[in-house]
Amino acid sequence: PEPKGAGRSGPAAPVDAYRHHAVVRNLSPGTRTPYFVVSVSAGNSRQQLRSPSFTLAPAPPPNAKVRILLTSDHQNLPLVAANLQKVSQAVGQVDAVFFAGDAVTVPDRAAEWFGHPKASGHPAFFSALQGKASVTVRGQPFVGSPLLQHAPLFPALGNHDVMGRSNITNTSLTARFEASAPRSYAQKLYEQAGLDLPADQRTKFLEDNSFNTRTVEQLFLFPEAPRKYYAATFGAVRLVVLFAANAYRAATLDSAHTGRYSEATADLPHPHRWAHGQHIFEPIRRGSEQYEWLRQELRSEAFRRAGVRVVMLHHPIHSLGANIGPHFTDPEPHLKLDHRGQVVAMRYEYSAPDQLLHDVAPLLEQAQVDLVFTGHCHLWNRFRSSSTHHTTHYLESSHVGNTFGAFHEGRQRRPVADSWEMSSGDPNGLAPVLPTLHPLNDSGRPVPYLAAPGVTAFSILEVEPSATSPEQVQAQVTSYLYDPNAGSNSKKAKAKPKKGDPPAPPALLAFDRFTLSPATAPAPAAEIPAAPAAGGTLLS
Repeated sequence: PEPKGAGRSGPAAPVDAYRHHAVVRNLSPGTRTPYFVVSVSAGNSRQQLRSPSFTLAPAPPPNAKVRILLTSDHQNLPLVAANLQKVSQAVGQVDAVFFAGDAVTVPDRAAEWFGHPKASGHPAFFSALQGKASVTVRGQPFVGSPLLQHAPLFPALGNHDVMGRSNITNTSLTARFEASAPRSYAQKLYEQAGLDLPADQRTKFLEDNSFNTRTVEQLFLFPEAPRKYYAATFGAVRLVVLFAANAYRAATLDSAHTGRYSEATADLPHPHRWAHGQHIFEPIRRGSEQYEWLRQELRSEAFRRAGVRVVMLHHPIHSLGANIGPHFTDPEPHLKLDHRGQVVAMRYEYSAPDQLLHDVAPLLEQAQVDLVFTGHCHLWNRFRSSSTHHTTHYLESSHVGNTFGAFHEGRQRRPVADSWEMSSGDPNGLAPVLPTLHPLNDSGRPVPYLAAPGVTAFSILEVEPSATSPEQVQAQVTSYLYDPNAGSNSKKAKAKPKKGDPPAPPALLAFDRFTLSPATAPAPAAEIPAAPAAGGTLLS
């Protein structure tokens, strides 16, 4: 792949990265085959390095028992290594990883993918998933877990997997990541310049002046490339992966700073600096290419015959988190001019219906999707939407060490509350579900979320043949939390116990479990009325 930079505030330092792709054929179904990797140095010495032995297996058959890790939003956070290490402790080796986006923070920064395990307390993405991290949390060392040496990873794209414009004067990778713009902005520049380039050069021009996912596409093999959304079958699971992400902008109404609702006052005379609000990267509204692809996939035989139907996307459809608002729709620009024609304000509204709620969710529920797995808000919460014949579960399990909080029953208020961002609760209308195995508490009250700082969570999807009907499968999702301050590390455990005191809670705890409904072949997805198109006004 292209050299990737490691710079944070100054020019990026190029780093070469190499991806070796091998295909292993004639594997035996249901059998794990050992393998190792040998690296031979260049030059006359021809020194060899050999990895430990790992295992690989072909795609499991529909009647195989599988365990799948559900995780997202790692972003090099210190608790990721602890999180993944506890996965192995809780369930052993997993058969696959479903990753709902935001692998790193700045995708063109090589250190965030491959950094030396002892370089900092923030483990690189692959290091933690290979058991090669080196992080100390509350005096305890963690290395992560060797998951990827044995199991495939299925990624969805999140907002942190997308780089912004590369043509800006600021050459730091962070600045370029934050400087994304809509494709329509780049298309306008192309037309204004009167360009007529060959297709590949035109694509590069548009990406350089808006956003790109080149690094992630080089690191992962998307099965339906150049699409960034795809479907795959793994055992009895049909996984449908969508590209549903928008540019993150700060939740502020302060005109001195760029936010999701306005441009900073200082940037108004310089349109090339504008952030363009929380623009959507890949259209998913009704009638878009991605929407039509999804509609066809939900009608496919592979989907209809699957024992378990899972849809994975980064942006949540239902959430108590801070990042669900405003509406997932394209921002409507409203430009205000003074009497001299000078720009005095540029604000953005999100009045069109939420595309995920109004266009996508009805398709998923009519197609009897069992589980919708999302990320983005850095917390654990889940919801369910039930009809006469089926229940669709919505789960986010993205709390891996930092949190933006949960906003429930008015006890906390989101930073900005208006017609597009509710002050608390799920703005899209579902009630959250309380954990079923062990209560989660906030200030002594049971709550339907995990958003406490300093803890981490993960979920496991387990699928196996039904004990009563082998041609069908049974599936359940179990969620775990790990608290480095609990168990033997807690103050209570270290203090001299008093007679009658309950034991200290364990550091690793299964706190929620739910069963997915047995699948039945759904009717074809019905037509969904189109959402109103987004508009815009010129105010003077």
